[in-house]
Amino acid sequence: MKKTRIIGFYGYSGSGKTSLLERITKELSKRGLRVAVIKQSDKNADLDEEGRDTYRLIQAGAKTAAFYSSNQAVLFLKNRKDIWEIIRIIEQSGNPQIILVEGANDPKINKIRIGEKPKRENTIYTYDGDFKVLMNIILKEM
Repeated sequence: MKKTRIIGFYGYSGSGKTSLLERITKELSKRGLRVAVIKQSDKNADLDEEGRDTYRLIQAGAKTAAFYSSNQAVLFLKNRKDIWEIIRIIEQSGNPQIILVEGANDPKINKIRIGEKPKRENTIYTYDGDFKVLMNIILKEM
């Protein structure tokens, strides 16, 4: 089995990261690839809603809660996880061929810079609007 390709993206807020990842995800999916996306943030966030059952169970002390229905599942992990732990969980649950990480900070992840944000370690390309070149870089070694 081929190793999952992981590519990070970073840039200033408002630089178009999410819109670009949406376009990339559509293109990769159209080509038949299994794609997963991680949105990484340096801000604190609570994605569960107060009053919901999962929220109440976590408030009661659960460190992990899942909401599962006929069309989707959501996993709430209330203790901080390293990006590589999240990647392992995604690999085990969905067997993706590629994982795109928006806001990637880990120095081991190859990254694509969007805009003029200072370069991070392992930046392999600065996106200049040429989507075809970007896709060739993403699909390399796949």
